Amino acid sequence: PVLPTASSQWGPGYGAAQGADGVADVNGNYWQTVQGSDKDAWWQQDLGQVVTVQAVKVAWARWEEKVHCPPASAVIQISLTGTEGSWKEVRKIAPHEIPRDGEPYDDQREWRYAIPPSAARYLRLLFPDGAQPRARYPGYLCLGEVEVPLPGAQPRIVSLEGGFGKAEMN
Repeated sequence: PVLPTASSQWGPGYGAAQGADGVADVNGNYWQTVQGSDKDAWWQQDLGQVVTVQAVKVAWARWEEKVHCPPASAVIQISLTGTEGSWKEVRKIAPHEIPRDGEPYDDQREWRYAIPPSAARYLRLLFPDGAQPRARYPGYLCLGEVEVPLPGAQPRIVSLEGGFGKAEMN
């Protein structure tokens, strides 16, 4: 799989890959920008091939059981090539569609953002306004997990077995 990329990363363990590692709703597992680089920050994923995208699911970052450093707003962009100038805006995510910084984290809430069915190889989340006003940690953005549900795609189960026992992962 191709690892995601981002406009910046706070440091080891907070890179773009944490936004697509299959671990959602866990305290401290998220992509984070460098402080002060929140405006116009972006996170993007190469989907590996051209697919039809109809929605994007986001698990916003979680820290101390609270929503941590979400953006003020977001824009979902898609591209067939990922090159500069090829990005097409398909949806704006308004402030009222994003949880508030510091509110209790709700495991049951799904943040799913529908878009018109669109062919894309690359998906980008752009954060033009940066962090939310009055955020606890101003100048930072965090993103827990991004998933692109694909119609008709079946989950892939991988089994690992060793001295620790057996584990299955989707």
